[in-house]
Amino acid sequence: MTIELSNFARALLFDSKGNLAALDSDGILTKWDISNDSPKKTLAIQSVVPHFSRHAIRCSPDDEVIAVGGANGEIWLHNMSDGRVLRTLSGHQGPVNSLAFGNSNTNLVSSAGFDEVRRWDLASEQHKTLLSKGVGLRSLCIHRGTLYVGGSE
Repeated sequence: MTIELSNFARALLFDSKGNLAALDSDGILTKWDISNDSPKKTLAIQSVVPHFSRHAIRCSPDDEVIAVGGANGEIWLHNMSDGRVLRTLSGHQGPVNSLAFGNSNTNLVSSAGFDEVRRWDLASEQHKTLLSKGVGLRSLCIHRGTLYVGGSE
């Protein structure tokens, strides 16, 4: 399967229904139904930063929210149906490299820079630093309630 975008892809993901989503460098999110190789939905992500600053995306478990991490350390939560910004999370000092939702829409985990992992309570917008040590943290995921972090020293 080949997917064509108007500009190069910044990030790819699958939602909980198995649809492929690609965020291009213009801030356009396109979802594909991969069973018939056709675009399903196109959505303009209205981030308040330049297009080249988007580094990571992740859908919430219910596919209603998409989190977008930026080079300035901020995370934008967007409504998946219309692309509008629901809220912005601030606190990281480096670029957001990876995002992962917990089993619900109430917690988000982010890695930023080379040495920081935070857990965000989305109801209160408070965060807790889970890991902060001088290693090259690049990616993370949550599987069955366990957080996995990848990087290099």
